[in-house]
Amino acid sequence: MIRQFLNRMSIRGGFGAELALILFVVFIVFMFIVPLPTVMLDFLIGLNISFAIFLIILAMYIPKPTEFATFPAILLVTTLFRLAITISTTRQILLQADAGDIVDTFGNFVAGGNLAVGLVIFLIITIAQFIVIAKGSERIAEVAARFNLDALPGKQMSIDGDLRAGVITGEQAQDKRTKLQEESGLYGALDGAMKFVKGDAIAGLIIVFVNLIGGLSVGILQFDLDFSEAIQIYSILTIGDGLVGQIPALLISLTAGLIVSRVTSSQNEQAPESVGLQIGKEFLAQPNAWLITTLVLIAFSAVPGMPTVVFIILSTASSGVWLTIIAKQRAFQAAMAAHQDQSVDLRTVGDRDIMDVSVTSPYILCFHSDRENDTKAHELISDIRRCRNTLVIDYGIFLPEILVVFRDRVSNDEFAFFVNEIVEMKATFPVEEDKFAVKRALVDSKSSDKVDIYSSSMKDKTRKETDYYWLMESECETLDIEKDHRFTAKDLIVPRFRDTIFRTSASFLGLQETKTYLTFLAETKPDLIEELTRVIPIPTISAVLRFLAEEQVAIRTFSTIVEVLVEFGNSEKNPTVLTNYVRYSLGKQITQTYLYNDILHVVLLSPELEELCRTFLRLNSGEAFLALQNEHMEMMHRQIKEITDYVEHSKVPIILLAATDLRRPLWDMQEVYDKRLPVVAFNEVPTTIELTVYNYIDVDQGLGADNVHQIDSA
Repeated sequence: MIRQFLNRMSIRGGFGAELALILFVVFIVFMFIVPLPTVMLDFLIGLNISFAIFLIILAMYIPKPTEFATFPAILLVTTLFRLAITISTTRQILLQADAGDIVDTFGNFVAGGNLAVGLVIFLIITIAQFIVIAKGSERIAEVAARFNLDALPGKQMSIDGDLRAGVITGEQAQDKRTKLQEESGLYGALDGAMKFVKGDAIAGLIIVFVNLIGGLSVGILQFDLDFSEAIQIYSILTIGDGLVGQIPALLISLTAGLIVSRVTSSQNEQAPESVGLQIGKEFLAQPNAWLITTLVLIAFSAVPGMPTVVFIILSTASSGVWLTIIAKQRAFQAAMAAHQDQSVDLRTVGDRDIMDVSVTSPYILCFHSDRENDTKAHELISDIRRCRNTLVIDYGIFLPEILVVFRDRVSNDEFAFFVNEIVEMKATFPVEEDKFAVKRALVDSKSSDKVDIYSSSMKDKTRKETDYYWLMESECETLDIEKDHRFTAKDLIVPRFRDTIFRTSASFLGLQETKTYLTFLAETKPDLIEELTRVIPIPTISAVLRFLAEEQVAIRTFSTIVEVLVEFGNSEKNPTVLTNYVRYSLGKQITQTYLYNDILHVVLLSPELEELCRTFLRLNSGEAFLALQNEHMEMMHRQIKEITDYVEHSKVPIILLAATDLRRPLWDMQEVYDKRLPVVAFNEVPTTIELTVYNYIDVDQGLGADNVHQIDSA
């Protein structure tokens, strides 16, 4: 049987970890019973101190508590080992008045051979361990264990939801559950293990006084020593014994405190860091703190009676750290600027292999390098940033930061807006003096010699024609251009930038962004989110949000959107149909966006055109689209362009009101247009809204000037 046990232990690495631990525990039990020679005691005391030092250093290096999951068991074994050493040394002190060189050295050298000094040092260490470290660590462990236990069901549901939605695989889900169980077990074990630390501190305090009384009794009653001689011998040995036990106990208590503190700190699961590295980064992240500390230390050095040299040295060191941080920050900023300004195309590098993968920048706003300090360019940048921030706040869309660069890739009076490094908008803007954009057709109708009249044209290269000229105010006066037909750069460019943002917003409403919305709402409505992820996968939710954002529907009312998806998610899985349900619920919000003087201005499809559209309505993978003939497409394009041009000029919003089955196909049909006309379904308009019909889009006619005048008067 013994051979089988040894064979099994050998197969499992037993002659390493398992067998060593078993033998060590058995040895500890014998230490309680068998007297040990002083040489052996010195070795065991040294081993105890060495292991305590090793544990505290290890605690500083582990990136997260689960990397040291055996610590509660180690804490129990070390406490038992320390108790066995205390019993063995006490036995030797009482029997032979000798507990080895280490105990004697601690009693004489550390305590200075003085009972009062030794007791004071021992009490300071014990009180600090019990009241400060052990008490605080126990409270941290208790709170961490309770909070982790409370959060456990939510974390498990989150894993199940991700698995159902297809965000993670079955293996990843199992791995997450395993880690969750490990964390929960560790937190609970640490909560109990901290009782060992607290109890060990109390026991050490009691043992010292018991040993002191016992030693005096043995020396006086058994060995007939004088009181002064007995207290000289046994007090020093007792204090030494207490110190060799309490110093390792203090180190292990500090180890426990470091580990439980790591439990309650937020951790980066992708790249966890040691506590020392985290502290170093956080200390060096605030140079102003070092600067203020330097000034305070200098002030202390000027106080009469203070050691001036000491505070000057400390202030010099603090200022050195401050200067080092500032220098590193400036060097980093310079390196980043140099990296942004580098004009070398890595594709042309032939003297080395490029190893880094460059990730695309979501938003880039590019101006000519000559415009880096130009006031007009920076005013335009501020207007564009305000537009972007307004969309984030008003519509609740996650949009990337805009990276502004100055390159020679564009003309001197041009700027380009890149989305994922693809040009989505490119236009000119006035750079020298205040100029106004005037519609090209209006300038051409009033100027016979265009070359002498206009100074530069407004080119929006995402559109198919140069439709505006930049004119100085004097040129506008010469051509008799009314003020209503003059537009500033802000009036003209910012709305086009806004349209570009909406047109490309779907690129930034993926699975990760959708999960962010769900996580945010789960804080207040966890049951609703749980039901949503049960009935609809996250990719479908993401598609609905993209459809809404494309058509400039605010998704800030995410709770309403989720309620609708939960209601219809069991019976319908098509994102387009689900979007229609959501739009119906948000009808009041949608129409409110397009009101002008509390009136909704609309255009309608003529009955003939509506019938024609239904005739050419086709399905592809469950999605409806219009397969109109070219002449019909051109006819609708011409009429819609007249409307969008008028809207851009008059600032009066107009929408196309259509049947529900035609609404989305009519919107998709306009994808090739320069500017889309918003399409709203009849059932999305509340009955309390007042309507004004601007005109009908017909099969064989355009919109006349009379109709434009109707909305002017409206």
